[in-house]
Amino acid sequence: MKQRRSRAILTAALAGLAGLALAVPPATASAAPAADPAHQRVAAPSPFTPPTNLRVRNVGPTFASFEWDHDLRQATPGCTLQIFLYAVYRDGRFIGWTLWGGMAAAVSNLRPGTTYKFEVQGRDNCSGQYTPFSAPLFVTTSMS
Repeated sequence: MKQRRSRAILTAALAGLAGLALAVPPATASAAPAADPAHQRVAAPSPFTPPTNLRVRNVGPTFASFEWDHDLRQATPGCTLQIFLYAVYRDGRFIGWTLWGGMAAAVSNLRPGTTYKFEVQGRDNCSGQYTPFSAPLFVTTSMS
């Protein structure tokens, strides 16, 4: 029997352009992220540097948004679009992708007064290699 799950929204935006919204599972202990056979938590050595400076943009009782920086000059030879998407993790579990190199995420359906750990990992479009993980960003949602 399939359980019905509400969905959170992960939004990507880059250079003021409207971002894409991706459905991701809510932040509940019983809800596991949707399976993505093409993505696993990858920690292999990488020629790329990790995303840096994760910082909160906005936080409320049931949502959080954050952004980060990343040096996109790290080119695979012959590649014109290096970092094409970012994998976003909540408490060590993959929750979704940002697309088109978007360096911002918004996650909803969080629990009030709860601390979450977010990490980001870029994926090179040409080689398929992942960057190392960003340093974690700890976000505590407000109570009201």
